[in-house]
Amino acid sequence: MQNYKIAGQFTVPVILQAAFTDQANQLNNAQIAHFVNASGQIGYVTFKFHDVDTGTPNISDIIYPGFQSGGIINARDLPNDGSIDTTHEYIELDVVVAGLGNAGKAYFYNHNYIPAN
Repeated sequence: MQNYKIAGQFTVPVILQAAFTDQANQLNNAQIAHFVNASGQIGYVTFKFHDVDTGTPNISDIIYPGFQSGGIINARDLPNDGSIDTTHEYIELDVVVAGLGNAGKAYFYNHNYIPAN
C-alpha cells in the first residue's frame, strides 16, 4: 500500500472507487448489490496488490480460513439478471488504477452469502 501511495497518492477509498467504476469490471446494479448490506455499507475485506514496480501479478494464496470455507467468486461472474449468489462468501474485484493498469485484487464480503451448515 505504501508503494501505491508514493506512486500516485492512491488512498484506499480512491482505489476502491476505481475498482467499482472501471470499465474492465463492467458491473451492473444487480451485481453491485452483492457488495452492499441493507444500510448501504460495503463489506471490504482485503487487497492483494501486484508488484507496483514490475507489474508482476501477485498469485499468493490468501491465508484465512474463511476464504477456503466460504469460497470466492469473481465479481464478473455474479448473476446480472437480478438473482443473487448465496454460495460464495467473498467477492473478488479487479483493481485497475489510472496510470498503473491492473494493480491487483480487492476482496469484499458477499452480503447474500448463506453458510452451508
